[in-house]
Amino acid sequence: RSLFDLISYPSIDVDKLYEHWPEIKSDESNISEQLEIEAKYAVYLDRQKADIKSLQEDEGFKIPQGFDYENLEGLSNEMRQKLLFIEPETIGHASRIDGMTPAALSLILFHIKRKKGSVA
Repeated sequence: RSLFDLISYPSIDVDKLYEHWPEIKSDESNISEQLEIEAKYAVYLDRQKADIKSLQEDEGFKIPQGFDYENLEGLSNEMRQKLLFIEPETIGHASRIDGMTPAALSLILFHIKRKKGSVA
């Protein structure tokens, strides 16, 4: 693993790395701070990129007519109302609704696939 990978872990920070590898210490504290911030968030960004790629592959996936958004836990009330009003036909259509998030799209897709039996 690289040092960047190591500081992405919640229990490891730059100071801990300096204890083991003092030669990497820089006089520029803002560089170390920025590096640590980027490493901590890289995990989340990679996960979000994977979610986006997966959703793009599922863009043409049909949403059943009359899909039950009312009882879908995890959707905000605002998003639930928009989905009920617009009644998108596909995941791609739903993705273009103002304020739609990758997490909400993943939730909808998961429930549709689970109902069809393609998700355990």
